[in-house]
Amino acid sequence: MVINASTYLKPISTLLKVKLDNTKSKIPTSETTVKIFNLLKKSNSPLGPQNQIEKIQIQQWIEYAQVYGVHVDSSYNAKIVLKELNNILALKTYLVSHRLTIADILFFYMLLRVMETLSNLDKEKYLNVCRWFDNIQNDTLLRDNNKIIDFRSNFLATLVPAKH
Repeated sequence: MVINASTYLKPISTLLKVKLDNTKSKIPTSETTVKIFNLLKKSNSPLGPQNQIEKIQIQQWIEYAQVYGVHVDSSYNAKIVLKELNNILALKTYLVSHRLTIADILFFYMLLRVMETLSNLDKEKYLNVCRWFDNIQNDTLLRDNNKIIDFRSNFLATLVPAKH
């Protein structure tokens, strides 16, 4: 099953406190990008781009989400996306710039179910993604509306108990 990226427009519009126009359940990918930027414009949110470079980077992440992220319901595809994001986030705190943007929010919603189902071992494997996700989920914008996923790792403690 492929998830349409427009699925995430509703939680994004709720987060931005902007009414979403009547949107068909599946819209063309080009319209998803336009709708996200329209929501940002209506909301006057700081999650939008502050310059042209950020705008282009946000557009690229939205396109990435539409091409690859929509397949994260398959565990094989989810692992590919998580591996790529893990490498990208090795030296970054956020996907765009040095602040939270709509690109991070889109990927947060897109990866929410995947992150809920990760085992402790997988959380260790995708450490950078988990750090990024935990940072995003604890942001005041999202904290109250979503279940908090536990990223405390006690995996090694159960494998190698302390001996005295």
